[in-house]
Amino acid sequence: MARFVDSGCAFGVCLALALAALMPGFTLHQASANTPHFHPSAGQKRAVRNLRQAFSGTRAVGANSFEQLIAQGKKQFIAKQFKEAAQTFTDCLRHNPEDIGVSYYQGLSAFYAQDYDLSRLALARVVALSVPNNPFSVNALNCFTGYGQAYGGAVPYFALDQNYGHFVRWSKTDFPLKICITRGLSLPPGCAPDVGRISDHGLCPYLCDPRFYRGLSTVPGYQNSWLSLAYQGAQAWEPARQSGFIEYQFVDDPTLADIVVFWTNEDLGPQVSGRTFPHVQPDDNGKVVIVVKVVDSQQAQRNNDNSAKNREVFEYNLRQCVAHELGHAFGILGHSHHPVDVMRDNPEPLKLDRYGHLPAMPVITQDDILTLEAIYTVPPDFCLTASHRKSTKSARPGKSTRH
Repeated sequence: MARFVDSGCAFGVCLALALAALMPGFTLHQASANTPHFHPSAGQKRAVRNLRQAFSGTRAVGANSFEQLIAQGKKQFIAKQFKEAAQTFTDCLRHNPEDIGVSYYQGLSAFYAQDYDLSRLALARVVALSVPNNPFSVNALNCFTGYGQAYGGAVPYFALDQNYGHFVRWSKTDFPLKICITRGLSLPPGCAPDVGRISDHGLCPYLCDPRFYRGLSTVPGYQNSWLSLAYQGAQAWEPARQSGFIEYQFVDDPTLADIVVFWTNEDLGPQVSGRTFPHVQPDDNGKVVIVVKVVDSQQAQRNNDNSAKNREVFEYNLRQCVAHELGHAFGILGHSHHPVDVMRDNPEPLKLDRYGHLPAMPVITQDDILTLEAIYTVPPDFCLTASHRKSTKSARPGKSTRH
């Protein structure tokens, strides 16, 4: 869990606000993020590498050394030794990588040191791994909205599970993740709307059993074209894969998959077209279940007045749904408030191109990429490892999926 740790926030919230006030000219605006092809700069890659190295370093035993580093960083910052302060706060993260306050001061120091790549990543972690209205996350967002050009126009968003406040993502040692989009398979009646509760009662072991899939039926009205549409939605994350922030591949065998996509024509809730549930067993092994609603297609086929347009809307929504739910499956459990992001919670109205058609593919924005990048540079509450990997994991010396 991304926690507000008192020892790491020795400066205090008041000082956090005071330091943010040192940065003049904040203008609260939403930066443009509609960038379909994102590739990190050399500096961004270096910032990611350095931060990961900081987290993998040996943590000191005892709080005194941690507090001493906090005091040293504070002294350096007040003396405007911003480069040195940024390094000190990076050292602090070796002791407590979950401390949002330390990440904030690291990002602020790096900003003044003109190391915008490190500042961008550090402040993105603050936003992604904080609860809304946390003073540190509010100030971090001010940096992104007020200095959008320095940060490349990207604005991260909250990635925690809003119901529980926890943080779940995959172990990078399991990359590439295996994704199976089933050929129309539907969970037993009543499971899809409440997949979370069902998973709590032991769905995961069945998902590794071939006999379970042989007993499933195909969702009524299933068409082979839906599979192609689902693949197109999943491939929207290709820029993130090419940039190295996530690695995945498609497989046909659901028993070997980390992420399994099912279909349903059941009601998932008001204005809900898909659901994702990361199931973590007590030993931290699990699978992610995605359920995609397709009842709208049948309604569109029955509508003879404008069936072609309804079909186009259905196909667009199906691609968007799969792309969105995969973002949750990768570890972004929260939502963006920016309507063009794939992980948005309030989609913008459908916009037609000049030929009167909807966009062909979902677009992963810089906001989506930055948020994903941030959550994969810090140890999570739970690190998922698929159940079918359990036997190989137990054979690895020193391997632990819990951080």
